Amino acid sequence: MPDGFVPIEVGLVDDHSMYRDGAALWLEHQPGRRISVVAAVRSVADLPAPPPAVVLLDPAPTSAAEDIAGLRAAGVRVIVHSADESPDVVRAALEAGAKGYVSKRAPLSDLVEGVVSVAAGEHYLTRRLAQDTLLAVPARRPLLSHREVEVLLGIAKGRTRRAVARSPGRSACRRAR
Repeated sequence: MPDGFVPIEVGLVDDHSMYRDGAALWLEHQPGRRISVVAAVRSVADLPAPPPAVVLLDPAPTSAAEDIAGLRAAGVRVIVHSADESPDVVRAALEAGAKGYVSKRAPLSDLVEGVVSVAAGEHYLTRRLAQDTLLAVPARRPLLSHREVEVLLGIAKGRTRRAVARSPGRSACRRAR
C-alpha cells in the first residue's frame, strides 16, 4: 500500500452471521483496495462508538428508515445491502438518507465499487437497480378511473368544467348509476 493510504473503515450490519463473516473476509482481501471491516454485527445498536465511516446495512423492514436516519445523523454513509430489489424499497432507502443500494444478488465487485464510491462522497446504485427504480411507477401514485382520466384530459385541453361535465362520459356515468 502507498504511504499515506487510509483504509476505508466499514461496518456490516446483518442478522446472518455467516454472511457477515464471509463478506468481511471478502471485502478485506480485495486486491488493490484497502477496506477495513471494523465491525460485523447483528444490529445497528451493536455498532461501536464512534461508528465506522461507511456501513453496509441489511435493514429490518420495520426499522429501515429509522436505522438509516440514525446512522446518517451520526455522519455515517449508509449503503443498503439487501436481497430486496423492489423499486419502492430502494426508493424508500434513498429517501431515508442511504447513499447507496447494492442487491445481494449483484456481483461482489459491485459491492466493493459501492463502498469505494460512497466513501468518496458519491451515491451508488447498480445500473439495473437505478433503471428499475426510475422506471417503476411509485406505489403511492393514485390509480384513476376512466372518467377521472377523461376529466383531466378535458381540462388539459382547455375545456371548461361545464363542458367537461357535459361530455358523453359524464352522461354515461349517470346512466350507469
